[in-house]
Amino acid sequence: LYPGKSPAWGLRLLLLACLSTPASAEVYRWTDSGGNVHFGDRPPSSGNAEPIAVKPVATESVYAPRDDAGHVRRQKEMADALHKEREEKAAAKAAEARERAEQARKCEVLAARLTFMKSVSRFYDIDAKGEQVFYSDEEGDRLRDDFSKRYQEACSK
Repeated sequence: LYPGKSPAWGLRLLLLACLSTPASAEVYRWTDSGGNVHFGDRPPSSGNAEPIAVKPVATESVYAPRDDAGHVRRQKEMADALHKEREEKAAAKAAEARERAEQARKCEVLAARLTFMKSVSRFYDIDAKGEQVFYSDEEGDRLRDDFSKRYQEACSK
């Protein structure tokens, strides 16, 4: 479509010019013998038609310049907003996955301790003198029950 590139360039330019110019055809109005009003682009053969001035309708040409800068800016803003939203969702998912992994690790440790507590027959503490002080069977059962409840609260979700 550039000069010198195609022999039909001039023809294309002429066709484009013809398409972009408004048509200026005359319109006529007349009344027939039955009293009906007619409009046409040619007067009837009877010759009793009057020409009517028709104002051309302004239409936007397909070749009219657009607000490309504003359009591109709005597209970029929308793309940036979508990108930011996706990043925030991905970060939230990653944080949630880390929290789940940490919770699972804590539950594994608690489950191992609970299993160990169930296998131990007697519990003891070390007193200030460095000597072992054993718990009674009832105190040991209470320790196991308390730890089991803590495990259930923390890990049954």
